[in-house]
Amino acid sequence: MLGGAGWSYLATMSSRFVSFAGMLVLARLLQPAEFGLMAMAWLIISYCDTISDIGVGPALVQRKDDLDRSQPVALTVSIAGGVIFSVCTFLSAPFIGDFFGRPELSNLVRILSPYFLFSTFISVQSFSLQREFRFNRRVAPELLKSFTKAGTAITMAALGYGVWSLVWGQMLGQVVGAAAYVVIGGVAVKFAFDRKIARELVAYGAQYSFATLIGVFSGTIDQLMIGRLLGPEQLGIYNLGWVIPELVIMGICNTASQVAFPAFSRVQDKPRLLRASFLISLKLVLSVTIPAAVGIALIAPDLIRVFYSEVWDKSVPVLQVMAITALLRSLTFNSGDVLKAIGEVRLLSILSALGTAVTIPVLFLTYRHGIVGVALAILAVYGCLTVIMAELVARKTGLRHLSILRAMMPVLVSACAMAVACSMLIAYLGAAPAGVRLAATVIGGALVYGICLWRLDPGGVPARIIRNWLMARFARNVGP
Repeated sequence: MLGGAGWSYLATMSSRFVSFAGMLVLARLLQPAEFGLMAMAWLIISYCDTISDIGVGPALVQRKDDLDRSQPVALTVSIAGGVIFSVCTFLSAPFIGDFFGRPELSNLVRILSPYFLFSTFISVQSFSLQREFRFNRRVAPELLKSFTKAGTAITMAALGYGVWSLVWGQMLGQVVGAAAYVVIGGVAVKFAFDRKIARELVAYGAQYSFATLIGVFSGTIDQLMIGRLLGPEQLGIYNLGWVIPELVIMGICNTASQVAFPAFSRVQDKPRLLRASFLISLKLVLSVTIPAAVGIALIAPDLIRVFYSEVWDKSVPVLQVMAITALLRSLTFNSGDVLKAIGEVRLLSILSALGTAVTIPVLFLTYRHGIVGVALAILAVYGCLTVIMAELVARKTGLRHLSILRAMMPVLVSACAMAVACSMLIAYLGAAPAGVRLAATVIGGALVYGICLWRLDPGGVPARIIRNWLMARFARNVGP
C-alpha cells in the first residue's frame, strides 16, 4: 500500500499541480462567466462519463480471476459504451443549452461529445494497472495529459479564444492521455468478447456506476442549480472557490482511494485484516487532509489575493466553507472503498440517493442567499452524511467507534494547535504584504503541526510504516 500510494500520489498530485498552475494563469486571462460556461458543459460531461464505461474498470479491480481473460472483454464493453454516450451527448446538445438558457452552450457540448471514446479507453487501462499495483506506469500518461490540457488552454486563451480554450484544452489533453497509456502504460490493447465474463463485469460495474453517478450528481447539484438559477458568472466564482479544496484535499483522498480499493479487495474475506488496513489508510489520509483543510480556511483571503486577481475576491468565503466541507468528506471518503470491496455497493447508492433527496430542497431554500448560502447548505448536508457513513462502516466491518476516534485524536489535537498558531501569525503580520503573510503562515503552521503530531504520536502509523519499510529494505540488502 505504501509503495502504491507513493506512485499514485506522484501521478495524481503532479498532474493536479500542473492543472492548478494552469488555472492560475487562466484566471488572469479569462473572465468568471467564461469559466462558468465551461463548468455548465462539464457538468453534463461528468455525469455521462461516470457511467459511459458501465463500470467495467472498477469491476476488473474487484474480480479475483486472471486479468488476461477479463481485460480484453472489459475494453470491448467500455469502448462500446463510449461510442453510445458520445452519440447521445452530441444529439442532446440543444436540449442542454435550453436547460441552462444558454444557446451557445450547445456547440461546446458537441465538441466535447467524443470525450467518452478516449475516457473509456483510459479508464480500463488505468484500472488494469491499478489492480496490479503498477502505479508507476500511470505517472507519465497523467502528466502528459495535464501538460497538454494546460498548455493548449493557456495558448488559446492568450490568443483570445475565450471559453473555447478550455474546451479544446480538455479534448486534446484526453487524446494525448489515451495515446500515452498505449505507448507507456504497458497494458496490451486487446479486444475480445465473452458473454459470461461480460455479464459478470457489467453486473458489478452497473451497480458501481449507478452508485458513483448518484454520488457525482449529489456532489454537483449545487453547481447545477447555481448555473441554472444564478448564471455563469456566479458559477465561475463558486467553482474557483471549490477548485483549491478539490485539488489539494480531495486529490489526496482520490489518491488514497486508488490504492485502498484494490488493497481492501484483496483482503475482503479477512475481516480482521480489513479493519486494520482501513484504520491505517484512515489515519494516513486524515494526517494530511485535516491540517490542509484548516490551513486553507485560515489563509483563504491571502491565497486568493496572491495567486488570483481582485476579480475573484468574492470566492474567498466560498473557499473557506468548501475547505471545511472537503474535510468532512475526507473523514469517510475511504469508507466507500471498504463497502465497494466487500460488495456492498447498494448501500452507497442508497446513501447517495438520500443525500440528493435532502440536498435539492435545501438548496432551493438557500440559493436566494447567493453562492455563500449554497456553500453553507452543502456543508450541513455533508455533516449529516458523514455521521451516517461512519455508522454504516462500523456496523459492516465490526470496527468500534472508539478505535476510529483513537486513530484520529493525535491529528485533531495537532491541527487545533496549528490553527491557534496560524491565527496568531495572521494577527501579528496584519500590516505585512499578503505574500509575506501567506508564506509565514504556511511555514509556521506546518512546523507547529509536524512537531505536535510527532510528540503526540511518535510511534503512529506514518512513523511505523516508514520504519518497517526501511527495516525490510535493509534486511533484503544484507540477507538473513
